[in-house]
Amino acid sequence: MLVPLQLDERWSIDFVSGQRTDGRRFCILAVIDDCTRECLALIVDTSLSGMRVGRELDRLITERGRPTTIVSDNGREFTSNAILALICKPVGTGTPCDGNVASKFGDVSNACI
Repeated sequence: MLVPLQLDERWSIDFVSGQRTDGRRFCILAVIDDCTRECLALIVDTSLSGMRVGRELDRLITERGRPTTIVSDNGREFTSNAILALICKPVGTGTPCDGNVASKFGDVSNACI
């Protein structure tokens, strides 16, 4: 996968999850601009449905414009009907080996605990 050379050319999205000391679980949706390495969004909640992810992506697209490509690690989180309807057609997929920048935010969950 080529490194993007322009702002908003490619975004990476990924989920990070963790558990608080009281046992409650939480998840974080991380959205990263792969060119600038800017964190566009960190959405934290106890549960993030496909519809919620779609709303958050729609909000970002309204604010910044639509990226050329959105990549993910093809995790089960991104197979819901709501996400598939949002994308409509495949615009790009990645794997953790492709350097998905969002997956590098794993340490963020430790900071939230």
